[in-house]
Amino acid sequence: HDALAHLSALRGDLQEFEAQAAKCDALGWEVGAHSAKAEILLYRGLSYLALGEHGHGRAWLTRAMDFAEEHEYHRVYFKAEEALGRLVPPGVAEPAPAPAAPPEGRDGPRAMRRELVGSGA
Repeated sequence: HDALAHLSALRGDLQEFEAQAAKCDALGWEVGAHSAKAEILLYRGLSYLALGEHGHGRAWLTRAMDFAEEHEYHRVYFKAEEALGRLVPPGVAEPAPAPAAPPEGRDGPRAMRRELVGSGA
């Protein structure tokens, strides 16, 4: 169910993510095999990030790192660390996307190149 939850998150379907995550939680993964727990902690965090829930994602990824470090699941640790590193720190505004250049700005270099090539320069 956790894989289905993650796929739902990647599709942006919060309702289905929550439903599948609840089914997974009902199976008692927290007290199961350590390897499964490490993976679920990681993918739950990645799922919340995919849904734009950065606070929840940060919390789950931090749990994943702590658990992975304690039980020596190095791949999980590094993947969680990498995902956390891509997050903007809390309280810092995310940079606004660069505006697209207007058509005349995009076409300007092309027009200049055509003029140069056409004039024999």
